[in-house]
Amino acid sequence: MATLQQLLDFFEYLFPTHFALPDDRTGLQIKGDRNQISRVLVALELNSEVFHKTLKYQIDFLYLHHPPIWNPIYTLTIDDPWCRMMTQLFHEGISVLAHHTNLDILPGGIADQWVSILKLQGKIKPLSSKSGNSFKIVTYVPPNYLETVTQALFQSGAGSIGQYRSCSFQIEGIGTFLPIEGAQPFIGKVGSLEKVKEIRIEMNFSDPHLVNQFIEAIKTSHPYQNPVIDIYSLFPNNLVLEGLGRVIDLKQPLKWNNLIQCLKSLLKNELTLPHWKNSDHHDLQKIALCPGSGGSLLENVIMEKPDVYISGDLNHHEIEKLKLYSIEYIPVPHGDGERLGFKMLFGNFKKTALEHFPEVMFLFEDELNLEDNKTLN
Repeated sequence: MATLQQLLDFFEYLFPTHFALPDDRTGLQIKGDRNQISRVLVALELNSEVFHKTLKYQIDFLYLHHPPIWNPIYTLTIDDPWCRMMTQLFHEGISVLAHHTNLDILPGGIADQWVSILKLQGKIKPLSSKSGNSFKIVTYVPPNYLETVTQALFQSGAGSIGQYRSCSFQIEGIGTFLPIEGAQPFIGKVGSLEKVKEIRIEMNFSDPHLVNQFIEAIKTSHPYQNPVIDIYSLFPNNLVLEGLGRVIDLKQPLKWNNLIQCLKSLLKNELTLPHWKNSDHHDLQKIALCPGSGGSLLENVIMEKPDVYISGDLNHHEIEKLKLYSIEYIPVPHGDGERLGFKMLFGNFKKTALEHFPEVMFLFEDELNLEDNKTLN
């Protein structure tokens, strides 16, 4: 079993929500009263099938990519199937967590899963970079408290760099201080200059809203009455790995037909392909992709001038605009593209999840069948 808060902290640790776009609805959408969680269902979105699987298999916690609550709710009515689903989930005590654009933006997220699925190798960067500053927090601790303070900072969310967590730098030095009247020193005595061994701990972070959380973590774990805490704003790093979509400058050219066959195999259906130029023997050197809906990145695609754009939900006018720039468009249905990437992402984090919560069952939506009479043990 895991508590609800433990699961929320775990998913926040893996996929920090501050990476989401400002107008996104990423986060906890239903907080149920089941505090002990034994079954987690991972699904692209809440639909009728996922809803009925949740009830049939006694799921305690839903982890979704698409937030079911997006627009403000003005009315709850029994005539609305969506309202019935949401109110019954709440009534059953089932919690719903949605991670949306943070999974699209993060290194190792859904877009990068597609790069791996297609076995694309080369120079990779986001189609649209997520702008933002980075910061560093620094404190100094006596050696015996190094582990305590370090872990407190990690658990509060400090030390995240791209796809890496628990990142820190530590160096030993000498600290000096002179306690004056009214001080209650952990080391030394009032009126006596002290020279003590201390270790400098520094960690990066990108969400300034978490500063107070980090300061509190230091103060509650640090033995000193007034620990030194420094916070720096860092110069922007040009090697941006975070953002929507991906552009890949391939190491080796890729045959058009090889790419198409790979996509057909992955999606298990016939792709509807454009035919505005003879692509049968066309070598691809640069590929852009955005699983899900890719129309908002059209201008970024045109600026990058790839040979092909793999995405979904482009309308007639957007496709025609790509034609003007001789950019091929391969339409991958929104749901199919994101579900496949989300499933690959689930496969990657499931091992880590089971290491943390060995008694919790983590299931992807296609592992359960409404027609089966089996029970989950």
